[in-house]
Amino acid sequence: MNDDLLVGIDEYRVLNEENPIAYTRDVTTCVVCLIHRQNDSVLMHIEAFDYSMDLDNFLEIVGDYKENPITLVEIFKGQHTSLGSLSILKFMLHKINVPYEIHDVFKNTSNETSVGYNYETKDYYIARMNKGVPKLTKKRLYSETSKHA
Repeated sequence: MNDDLLVGIDEYRVLNEENPIAYTRDVTTCVVCLIHRQNDSVLMHIEAFDYSMDLDNFLEIVGDYKENPITLVEIFKGQHTSLGSLSILKFMLHKINVPYEIHDVFKNTSNETSVGYNYETKDYYIARMNKGVPKLTKKRLYSETSKHA
């Protein structure tokens, strides 16, 4: 199946007027970052497990913040995301003085985890797979941590 909206593990998608919607799924130990920038947003699925994180994509996007300033980073953690992984991201964002919020990933009654976002409407979504096709349902966002800088 070809799912054009899915952001896989260790991938990211730039969201803008032309490509406003994307989602991630199956988030257990990984971290999902929604990086809001002045001209767009980036939905990123960061691979993290066993005290290890792949930060190449994160560093690429965050390192380019002067051309397209970051206004906020929303960090979505899985049920088994390590505190060490979160600490690394928080340290890096503090270093460049970027505010962030931490949230739990969305989970449905079947224990499917996901995070989706629509850049145009600023809506958040949970994804449920139905016969291999994602069904996106709006979700309210509850912050575990308020904005930090």
